[in-house]
Amino acid sequence: MVTTTIRLQQMTLAICKKCRKRAKYEDLNFCVLVLNVRVLIFRGVLYSKVAGQITEAFEVLVEEFRRRRDTLLVELETTHADRQTSLVHQADSLENLLLDLTNCCELTQNALRHGDETEV
Repeated sequence: MVTTTIRLQQMTLAICKKCRKRAKYEDLNFCVLVLNVRVLIFRGVLYSKVAGQITEAFEVLVEEFRRRRDTLLVELETTHADRQTSLVHQADSLENLLLDLTNCCELTQNALRHGDETEV
């Protein structure tokens, strides 16, 4: 039982480390499965010890979710700011083009209204 317990703890730590590195949904599901197996194996052990180990394992997972959330929020903020800047530059460029086009149209209208044949 002791060697099984130690081996299972090592497997759980390895899986949780893998979950931290990749943070994939499948890995987290596997981690939960291993924790459920641990509960079955430790039935003879004190409830509080097993509950503490489960709580600790899930606290690690929750912390990893929080880190991933924070990372994604930072990426979102950066992407949003970059796109916002790009859109502002595009809008400025379009306004300048519109102004140039408007000035050309006014010049042409003035030439047609007031100009002689050479100006037209």
